[in-house]
Formats: sequence, structure tokens, C-alpha cells
Amino acid sequence: VGLALGGCRQGETTLARELLPCLQPDMLCLADRNFFSYDLWRAVGERGAERLWRVKKNLRLDPVRRLADGSYLAYVYPSPVARKHQRDGILVRVIEFVVDDPGRGTELPVYRLITSLLDPGAAPTKELAVLYCHRWEFETANDELKTHLRGAGRVLRSKLPDGVRQEVYAHFLTHYAVRALMYEAACPRPGGQPSPQIRDVRSQLGDLAHAQYIPGGQLLATVRAHRQEEGDLGHRQKEPGRGAHLALAQRQLHGVGG
Repeated sequence: VGLALGGCRQGETTLARELLPCLQPDMLCLADRNFFSYDLWRAVGERGAERLWRVKKNLRLDPVRRLADGSYLAYVYPSPVARKHQRDGILVRVIEFVVDDPGRGTELPVYRLITSLLDPGAAPTKELAVLYCHRWEFETANDELKTHLRGAGRVLRSKLPDGVRQEVYAHFLTHYAVRALMYEAACPRPGGQPSPQIRDVRSQLGDLAHAQYIPGGQLLATVRAHRQEEGDLGHRQKEPGRGAHLALAQRQLHGVGG
């Protein structure tokens, strides 16, 4: 789990650089329009990851080649002087599209994406546009973390910086563990057998306020060990360890702080 924390005077683009070591060559990095800068775009590329980022409408992108699928190639530069002398430019592919949403009226916003995937045959425009729209699902994860998992009306209990960091990490790890279990339950079993019924996670978590403490480093290790003990789930009708996983998650969430 990649996570960067900082003070109120640190912006998200600054913190994003701390996550660069998490990127790998087989990844596609998505980012919204507040993250683009020449330096950050290049830094992500140096990690070997492909990029698909939304950019602001005032970013100058002069077409150098129109492609058959409607996208075009352009260069991004570190400064206006570099653009003038055509120096240190990075070639990108530009994709522009609108989301046909009747609820937004007649004036639909135009979304501008740039990507390092320059070949429209290997990465069609429509597929990339749909893929970027899935990035918005992250806002749902934010809602789960800020409201539902934390609990309505509750704030972090810790009053010292180290305690706050520990508690925030616990929230993210718990959210990751629960989401991983939900994904595992939704995946088809070997042989085409139906997946087990997914129950309401909130009902299994119960009242998190009364959870007990376990050391933080044990959560994911215990979950992995329990999965291994369960063996091949494709030959079982039920998953008896699921409630135990969630119990560990709730204890991890509310057993830290200061």
C-alpha cells in the first residue's frame, strides 16, 4: 500500500513524489488535472510506468500530427523559452472527449487527456477515455475512508503527530484489507462455480468503537496466513475465515493512536 502523509502546508503534488518508488514498468499511472507538471510527468516516465493524465485547458498543446482516431501528437515543454527553441520537449498523445450526461444540460465539459501511449492501435482513444473515467471511482474510496469507515461525527483520536500518522495508516490498511476481501469474493471461482454471496461489510464489522488492539504489523500477515490455511476455495461452498479477517481489520483500525 503506497501512502504519503504530510502537514497542512504540503500540497498533494509535493507528496506525490514520495510515491514514485511504488511505480513499476508494468503500471499505468492515472492522475487528475492538478498533478501535471513537466518535471513530475518526466519523473513518472523515468520509473518506466505509462501515464494517462488529465490536463488543464490552458496547457498549450500544439498538434504536430493528427491521428486517424481523432487524437493527435504534441510536445510538452519545461518552459516557454524551451518551447520557443523547441528544446527538451516530450512527445505526448492528446485525447479530447465529452461525457454524454443528460443531467449536465447542454454545455458538456471537454476533457483533455495526455498519455505516453502514442500508438492508437495498441491503445484506442475510446478505451483510454473510458479507463480514465474509472479513475473517478477513487472519490468513492475517499468517501468510504472519510465517512463510513471512520464513523459519522468522529475525528482522529490522536493529538500528537506520530499518533496521527499511525491512526491514518491504520485506516488505510483496514480499508485495503476490506476491499481486497470484497474483490476476492466477487471473483469467479475455478471451474466456473459461482462466487460466495457478498454480505454487507458494515454488518460484519459491527461497532468498531469497541474493538481491541493488536500490533499493526500483524494485520496483513495474519490475513495472508489465514488465506493460505483455507486452501483452494474453489472446492468449498463457504469461506469460514472471512469473519475472522474482518474482525482483525476492525481491531487494527481502532487499536492504535495515542
